Amino acid sequence: MQARLEAKDIDAPDPSRLKHALDKAYERYCTEKDIKNDPIWFVTQYDDPLDKEVVGIIASSFAFGNVRQFMPVIAKLLAKLKSEPAKTLFVAKNGDFNELAKGTQYRFAKEKEIATFLRHIAGVLWRFGSLKEAFMLGYRKGQIFVHGLYSLATELRRNEKGEITDNVKVFVPDPKKNSAMKRLCMFCRWMVRRDFPDFGLWHEVDPRELVIPLDTHVFRVLRFLGLLQGFCAPSMKAASKATETLRRLAPDDPLRYDFALAHLGISRDCKGHFVQDVCSLCPLLGLCMMAKGVQG
Repeated sequence: MQARLEAKDIDAPDPSRLKHALDKAYERYCTEKDIKNDPIWFVTQYDDPLDKEVVGIIASSFAFGNVRQFMPVIAKLLAKLKSEPAKTLFVAKNGDFNELAKGTQYRFAKEKEIATFLRHIAGVLWRFGSLKEAFMLGYRKGQIFVHGLYSLATELRRNEKGEITDNVKVFVPDPKKNSAMKRLCMFCRWMVRRDFPDFGLWHEVDPRELVIPLDTHVFRVLRFLGLLQGFCAPSMKAASKATETLRRLAPDDPLRYDFALAHLGISRDCKGHFVQDVCSLCPLLGLCMMAKGVQG
């Protein structure tokens, strides 16, 4: 039986060794091949910046659970939005949203929730002209990323009457509840970060201010590396803490390693426990506390 990994037993790794290990993970997992197994792939299929925003918010919002299950759902929904998804939503009437969502569901998101989410995205386009401007509404007040993130979340939760509701909580959690906001953070990474695999469309936002999209895969790996002592589950506090450490390794690009960390889990190369044949090939092996706990 493997010992439970306790926070008190974990020491943060040496920064130089950590950076070296993460650079190796980046080289292995941040590739064109991995893009095809990631929701960001859908965004690469569009050229217009506004279409990239709309496709990005849809693809990132469905990115929960198993990647092999949600990728076909995203593809099916985007096919209904045709070649100009932003325009399709912008000109849509009330009944159109139900038709667009018809026959599509994924886990907790049924047709009704999907239609409502599409309507809310359209509402942001109607009020602001773009998702970026909904983000900038908060970000401009001090150039603080989280303020922009919460502004975007709030506007996506706002209905046609101007009321902030929980009708799309399956896609956009309440920012007041200390959620890690993983999917919105990922969407913002796609829009802001200026290096592969991201698009750097939002030039007004500083990539140094981004917060890591802390899903279960990334949370587990970072915890095994000793970077999230005292945290038992993903949260905005945990995401901010992890980002602080990564910012010390890459001050101008703290989310450089996010894609690789996520795909370490998505690829199933990290099992969450020590497996000799698998873990011996991991670029993070020398720093992983789970492996150290088993090996000695």
